[in-house]
Amino acid sequence: MMAQLIKILKMIIWHPSNKGQVLNRILIFLGWQILKRSARLTVLVTSCGKRFLAYPDCPVSSMLLYFNVPEYEELSILKSYCQKRKDVFFDIGANIGFYSIAMEEYFVAVHAFEPNPEANRRLKENSMLNGLTTKANNLAVSNREGIIHLCVRGNADPTAHLQDFASEDTISVPVVSLDKYIQKNQVKEKIVVKIDVEGEELRVLEGSVESLRRKQFSIMQFESLTQEHFASIIKFVKLLPYGVYATNNNKLVPIDRRKEGVNNYYLLPLED
Repeated sequence: MMAQLIKILKMIIWHPSNKGQVLNRILIFLGWQILKRSARLTVLVTSCGKRFLAYPDCPVSSMLLYFNVPEYEELSILKSYCQKRKDVFFDIGANIGFYSIAMEEYFVAVHAFEPNPEANRRLKENSMLNGLTTKANNLAVSNREGIIHLCVRGNADPTAHLQDFASEDTISVPVVSLDKYIQKNQVKEKIVVKIDVEGEELRVLEGSVESLRRKQFSIMQFESLTQEHFASIIKFVKLLPYGVYATNNNKLVPIDRRKEGVNNYYLLPLED
C-alpha cells in the first residue's frame, strides 16, 4: 500500500499538467485518501474545464483529482489528428467518460462504449452534468456480435475485462464489432478512436478490419501492456494500410517493438 501511495505522489510531482500546482495537488491527494476511506463521499471536481462526479470506489475519479489534465500527452495527440467539429470520436472502454467528455468539444459526435452498467450510468451522469450529448452505449466491443461475459469486480472497475465463459465474477453483456456498428449507425465521417479494453484490443481491431481497409480511422490509440500482446497487434496491422507508432518528445514515431514503460500506442494510416 505504501509503495503504491509513493508511486502516485511521484506521478503527481512529475506530471506535465501539474506545473505550478504540485503542492495543491499533493494536498488534494492527501485529503482524498482520508475522505474516501472515512466519509466515502462523492465529490464534484473539475478537469479539462469539465465537471465530473468523483466516487471513492473509482480509480479514474482519483486520477481527475491528482492531475490537472489526466492523460495529458494522449489527449494532445488525439486532438492534433482530428478535424475540429468534422470528425467523430469513439471512446472504447469509456468507464466514467473522462475521454468522451474531455474531447466532446472537438468532434461533431462522440460515441462511448462501456459495458459495465454502473460505470455506464456514471458516464451518462457526467455527460448530463456538462450538458453534453454523448452517445453512451452500454456495449462491449470485440470481433463479433451477440452476448459476451464481462468480468467485473467493483462498481466502476477499470480492470473489468471480457471473457468467453461465465464465472461467479461475470455478467452477460451485449457485444458488437466496430464494422457492424459503423454500418448500422451510418457513420460516414473520419473517426478518431481510443481503445482501453484490458487486453482485448486485438479483437477490437479484428472487428474493425473493413473500416481499417478503407482508412476511416484518422488515428487509433490503443493500450498494450506486454510484448506478446504488442507483437500480435503488429502482426495483424502488417496486413492493413496502417502503421504502429509511439510517442517520442511529444511526436509520433514508427516502431516495431513495445517500448518499456510505455502503455499507449497509435495506429496511423499509411500514405498511398
